Amino acid sequence: MKSFFKSRAHVAVFIAVLAAFFVPVAARAETIIIGAILTLTGNSATLGSGVRDGLQLAIEEINKRGGVNGNKIELIVEDSKSDPQAGIVGFNRIEAGRQPLLYVSNLSSVGMALAPLAEERRVALVGLATAALEFTRSRDIGRWGRRMYPPSCAFCGI
Repeated sequence: MKSFFKSRAHVAVFIAVLAAFFVPVAARAETIIIGAILTLTGNSATLGSGVRDGLQLAIEEINKRGGVNGNKIELIVEDSKSDPQAGIVGFNRIEAGRQPLLYVSNLSSVGMALAPLAEERRVALVGLATAALEFTRSRDIGRWGRRMYPPSCAFCGI
């Protein structure tokens, strides 16, 4: 899965599909905002910086080609510091300034902490490298959480 996000083409397709899925909601907006709560520092910093770089490259490519249905994409990144509470602070900081069409996060613990906020604000939350089985089964996430990584049970043969 790690190599999947190293391919700019795969990341570009991922972002375009997500944005296109939600564009009817944002059709009136000039810019599609994507919020990213990523582990840029702390124990999982290398994972978060790779995701950030892949997202930025993909967004640059999509915007060079005219965006999604004519709408440019903007990425707002906050550092979760590999800590769920810092992730919540980052989510609230983004929400205070602009309301993204969707959020991406990485790390199971951060995604689980953000899930109730996404549900409350009725905004999509995509877990990148989020392996916790509860991430998509929890009632707190409801219909707003999605994952782009196999659940942890996929690795143990369950």
